Amino acid sequence: MNIFSNFEVNEDPKINYYSIDFIELDKKEIFEYKQQKGIVQVHKQTIKNQVVNTLLSKGFHPTGFEERLMRLTYNSNNWESPSGQPWKKENQGKSDIAFENQVGFGYEEWLFNTQLNIEGYQYGFIRGVQDLQNSINFISRITLFTIAPDKKRFIIGSIDNVQILSEKNDNLTPFFHLRNTINHQIQNDLILVKADNEYYQEHQLIPNIKFRQSDVQLLNSPLEAEYIKLQGLNRFKPYVVKGQLKQNLINFFDSAYSFKFVPGRVKTGDEYPRKNNSSITTVKRTHDKISNNLYSYLLKSYSENQISQDRTYVGGCPIDLVINHGHSYTLFEIKTANTGFKNIRQAVGQLLEYSLLSENTIVKKIIIVGSVKLKREEKEYLFRLKENLKITLEYWAYMSLTEAFEIQ
Repeated sequence: MNIFSNFEVNEDPKINYYSIDFIELDKKEIFEYKQQKGIVQVHKQTIKNQVVNTLLSKGFHPTGFEERLMRLTYNSNNWESPSGQPWKKENQGKSDIAFENQVGFGYEEWLFNTQLNIEGYQYGFIRGVQDLQNSINFISRITLFTIAPDKKRFIIGSIDNVQILSEKNDNLTPFFHLRNTINHQIQNDLILVKADNEYYQEHQLIPNIKFRQSDVQLLNSPLEAEYIKLQGLNRFKPYVVKGQLKQNLINFFDSAYSFKFVPGRVKTGDEYPRKNNSSITTVKRTHDKISNNLYSYLLKSYSENQISQDRTYVGGCPIDLVINHGHSYTLFEIKTANTGFKNIRQAVGQLLEYSLLSENTIVKKIIIVGSVKLKREEKEYLFRLKENLKITLEYWAYMSLTEAFEIQ
């Protein structure tokens, strides 16, 4: 106002003030937008998209845009490829039948397939985007959830700075070229899960979003979120995140990587369902048998309130067993590989993550529980590993005949 006063401009409520930034465009970024007489706003979606793309490429993130919650069809391949859906051809075209149950797949099942990446942008499809208003071309955050076959709701993670695409307003030619080069792989994906490959060939994937991989925050394992069901959020809609839903999601992600000891034993079906085939089923049965016997073994020395079996989570993953010593914890990770080397390799990374992911967790000991005894060279490797770790590490071999545990 001091500057305005110097030029005898009086204070007026109709005068607005804005902080501004100037962005210098490279030659390849320059675009033309012809102004019209009396123009007050940008009408062309292509120009809006160009501006958003330029802002993002320069490190500016538009603020004040939409934040949404959207559902993905259930998938056990981390949404990198279809994992198989029950379907019938006679259901095709029926509005009361879910799309994936008409053709055996959902287009969002390739959402995080790294082959669909062009110049740093991941291209994908989310069904709820189709129901957004045409004026929305950018979403600051999309939180993703899915509904498992047992009807439980799981949060998958979130994507920030999502750009909305349309075949009409955006140049998707580079994507179509890419899609053609990997079309054989896409067909193999569909054939593998016995989905309707013929339908896909007639209606191939057209992306409606793109985003940078650095803006993706996926949980290590989808984590159950009962409040989604309680709030009646079931459909493939772009639910606006506000009010109680917004607070629930804030609390969810704030606690997703925290360590909170929960005593007791897991109920059947509490863990996130995995792909069902004979080899995985065999491994799970062996794992569950060892876990149950270990729980019984620990009960000889600890009370039920000190033991957690698959109920304590960190980073979205359940820890096989945890002992609460009061101010510190002992963590167990069960592995069923046929060599000690494999069991150690698979377990150590997880145990270290569980121990260090949450800042205030004090871990007394981490224990690998393997389905085989260690051979001499494996014991020597374990000794060297223990010598180089600041945390106490042990390997317990499960003796299947006696259902006992032997510290190696």
